[in-house]
Amino acid sequence: MPRRPSPPALADLAADLRFAWRTLARDRWFSAGAILTLALAMGVANTTFIFTCATLMRDLPFERPERVAIVRTLDGRGRDGGVSYPDFEDFRRDSRVFDGRAAAFAISTISLGRDGAVPEQFDGLYVAADTFTVLRVKPVIGRDFSAADDRPGAEAVAIIGSNIWKSRYAAGRDVLGRKVSVNGATPATIIGVMPDGFRFVDTTDVWLPLSQMPGSTRQRREARGLLMIGRLPDGIDLDRVRSELSPLAANLAATYPETNKEVRPLVNSFYEAYNGGCC
Repeated sequence: MPRRPSPPALADLAADLRFAWRTLARDRWFSAGAILTLALAMGVANTTFIFTCATLMRDLPFERPERVAIVRTLDGRGRDGGVSYPDFEDFRRDSRVFDGRAAAFAISTISLGRDGAVPEQFDGLYVAADTFTVLRVKPVIGRDFSAADDRPGAEAVAIIGSNIWKSRYAAGRDVLGRKVSVNGATPATIIGVMPDGFRFVDTTDVWLPLSQMPGSTRQRREARGLLMIGRLPDGIDLDRVRSELSPLAANLAATYPETNKEVRPLVNSFYEAYNGGCC
């Protein structure tokens, strides 16, 4: 029986392989060096990957970060988004899977001014009052946000990072009660300072109650700009969180079809969300 010719793609691949083999056989020392270099590069890359991942895990500045889940959403077209303020309130009210109340935050650039000096811009977060409770981190001096701080019309307050405390206020305890202007307008009282090294998330240096974010409590359901976090009790995994939040999202889709149709929760660990899934 005559031999059936190979498809063109396979024939080209076979020719490339034969050429590569002849080249390697012609100069064995070069080939050995190339293989050794490739092996070393792969080893270094793998070691760097593992070391970087381990460092990120070890240096996260809060207690048991592997037990913190982050909730976002996916729409009907598979696009990744956040959680709207109304949906966050519903999820927080109706979910029972987290250890305590869930929280949420929004990333922003925040301008702080003081004593007539030129305002400085910092990476900041607007956070729900339970955020630091979820993370199990407390201010090194002063106090955490309370539920009363995170209500519309409440007196504006702020918590700052230790680097601002040291550079602006010489690490003095009299920083508590100082007034700062926020984004050129709102006068806020400094109520706490976070510990050294705490910069959740990324390079954040200042935190404000979520209710101080312009328009936060009047957000429409389709304005999904928040990230929701919750701490997992021991024995509860991410699949359990997904199984609880999915029917809640389905109920919201049935109740608010214009804004929530086919919107479903996307639940990841903190590592998956911020370390690219390496951990």
